[in-house]
Formats: sequence, structure tokens, C-alpha cells
Amino acid sequence: MKTSLAFLVAVMVFFGTSSLSGQNGFGVEFRPGANFATTELGDAELETGFGFEALAEYRFSRYLGVYGGWGWNKFSADQSFAGNKKDFEESGYLLGLQFSSTGNSNLGFYFRAGGVYNHIEVQSESGNNVADSKHGIGLRFEVGLDLHLGSEWYLRPGVKYQELSRDLTVETITTPVDLKYVSAGFGIAKRF
Repeated sequence: MKTSLAFLVAVMVFFGTSSLSGQNGFGVEFRPGANFATTELGDAELETGFGFEALAEYRFSRYLGVYGGWGWNKFSADQSFAGNKKDFEESGYLLGLQFSSTGNSNLGFYFRAGGVYNHIEVQSESGNNVADSKHGIGLRFEVGLDLHLGSEWYLRPGVKYQELSRDLTVETITTPVDLKYVSAGFGIAKRF
């Protein structure tokens, strides 16, 4: 694990310093998507969910940058440890590194690796909070296309994997849950 991390850092430093150019700067992105759970949440079989993210990025070289933002995702379940007809909402903050191959072309790809600081809330049909896991750290990875539309606007179709492990207490019963899902969506980005 330490060797893999050291290799990843070395590659990022190489790309970050090998091609400094006028490509650095800030950008913003809005990304909606459909979410598909890869495991049950406790004993709850989650339906297809949806959500969105609002991101800011800073590219410190042509290929490498950092990103951060906020995201919200919602899943529903007919039956669960928290009762019938419950919604599970995951929201919080995200931060990570971004590699983009677009450079000076109109078509490229991007890869993001990072973490989340999120929590999971359980809500009833009426919208009342049933439980809150409190914030904790999770992982996220994303890959997709980077399509330059002109005037520094970009369309970014992509696929994201995200996971978060927390404990949810409903009344007096605590249930450990792992929210793991794949999200397919597209971002609309503007660089400055």
C-alpha cells in the first residue's frame, strides 16, 4: 500500500511539474447523475437514486489539479431496518486530485481520485428525519470524457464510484451501513 501511494504521488508530481503552461487556472462544474447501489444498505435494497455535485477546481498544470465541492445523493427503499418507505440521503463535502488529458485538444479524458466527508440521513415519507449518521470519511473515484465545447465550456460525461461506511441509530438500535454505489452522469464545466 505504501509503495502504491508513493508511486501515485511520484506520477502526479511528474505530470504536475513537467508541463507547466498557460493551462492553469480555476474552473467550476455542476454534475447531476443517476446512482446505482452496488450493495444493500444494512438490509435495505436501495432503488435507483439520483443526485448532484457542485465542484470548483484549480489546475496548477496542463494535466493536474485539485478539486473540491459539495454533493447530495438520494436513494429510496420500500423496506429497511429503519422501517417501510424510507429515503436515504447522503450529503457532504468532497476533495481530491484530478488528472485531465485535454491539454490543447477538444477531446480528452479525466480521472479523479479523492475522498468525501459525508453523512447519511434517513427520512420518512413526510420528510421528517429518522436518523443521522454524523459525518465521516469515504472514498470516491471518477473517470470520463472531457469535451471542449468552445469559450472554455466543457461537457464531462463520466462514471463515479463512491463509498461511505457509517453507523445509523434508529430509536435504540444501531446498524452499521456501507453505502457503495456507481453513478453515471454528466458535468457542465466552465474554466476561467
